[in-house]
Amino acid sequence: MSVITAAADWVTGLVTGPALTSLLLITIAVLAFTMLSGRLPLRRGSLVILGCFILTGAAEISRSMMEFLPNTPVPALPSSPAPIEVQELPALGPKPERTPSTGNPFDPYPGGKPVN
Repeated sequence: MSVITAAADWVTGLVTGPALTSLLLITIAVLAFTMLSGRLPLRRGSLVILGCFILTGAAEISRSMMEFLPNTPVPALPSSPAPIEVQELPALGPKPERTPSTGNPFDPYPGGKPVN
C-alpha cells in the first residue's frame, strides 16, 4: 500500500467516522430546534441537512459514480512539449522629453494648480 493510498483511506475514515457522525448529529439537532422556533427558514435548514447527508455519503457516492466510467487506459502525455516560438518585442518610440514649460509628461491634469 502506497503512502497516497494510506492517506486517502485515512481521510475517508475521518469523513465517514464516528467523530463526524456525532458532530453532524449535533448540527442537525441544533438546526431542527432553530427551524422549529422560526429563526431559520425551512428551505435553508433542509438544504443544510441535505448537505450533511451528502457529506457523510460522499465516499459511497464517488465509488458508485466511478463504476460507470469505462476502464480504458488514459493516453500518455507526449514526452516533450511543443516548442514555443520566441519573437522579438517591437522597439519603443522616443522617450518623452521633460522641459520646464511642459512640466511632467505623465501628468494626467496638465496646467492644474498644485495641491499643498
